[in-house]
Amino acid sequence: MKWRLLLAMTGLIAMVLVAQDVPLAGYLRKVESERLTAGLQRDAFILAGASEDLLSGEGSGSLIDLQNTIDLYAAEDGARVVVTDSLGRLVASTDPTDVKGDDFTNRPEIAQALTREPATGERPSDTAGGSLVYVAVPVLSGAEVSGVVRITFRSSVIDERANTQSRGLLLVFAIGLVSLFQAVRA
Repeated sequence: MKWRLLLAMTGLIAMVLVAQDVPLAGYLRKVESERLTAGLQRDAFILAGASEDLLSGEGSGSLIDLQNTIDLYAAEDGARVVVTDSLGRLVASTDPTDVKGDDFTNRPEIAQALTREPATGERPSDTAGGSLVYVAVPVLSGAEVSGVVRITFRSSVIDERANTQSRGLLLVFAIGLVSLFQAVRA
C-alpha cells in the first residue's frame, strides 16, 4: 500500500513539475536567447564607436588598432566580426580568409545597416555551413553612414548558451522528485 501511495504521489508531483517546468524552460530559453542577442547588439555599437574615426577619416584611428580591437573581442567570445566602409567593402575582419575590399552588400544585414537601420536576426549561411545569428549596426559619423559593424555567431553557439540555462530546470526537477521520494519513504 505504501509503495502504491508513493508511486501515485510521485506521478502526481511529476505531472505538476512537468506542467510547470516545460513552459518555464521554453520561456527561459527565449529570454536567454534575447539577452544574448541584445548583448551582441550592444557590443556591435561599441565596436562601431571604436571604428568611427578610421571609417570617417576625421580622426586618428588606425586600421591596426581596429583590427586589434575586433580580434580581442572575437578571441573572448568566439564571434566573427566584420567591419565595412560606407560602400559595404571589407575594411577589417576576424576571419583570416576574408580579403580587404571584398563586397559585403550581398549580405542582407549589411545592406540594411548601410541604410542606417540596425539588423538583428538569424539566417542560413553557405559560408558558415549552417544558420547564423547576426547583428549589424551602422557606423555613424554625424548624419552620414561611414560603414557597418557586423557580429555573427553560429546559431548553435547561441542555442547552446540558452540551453545551458534551461538545464538548471531539469536539475531542479530531478531534485524535487528525489526529495519527494525520500519524504514519502520516511
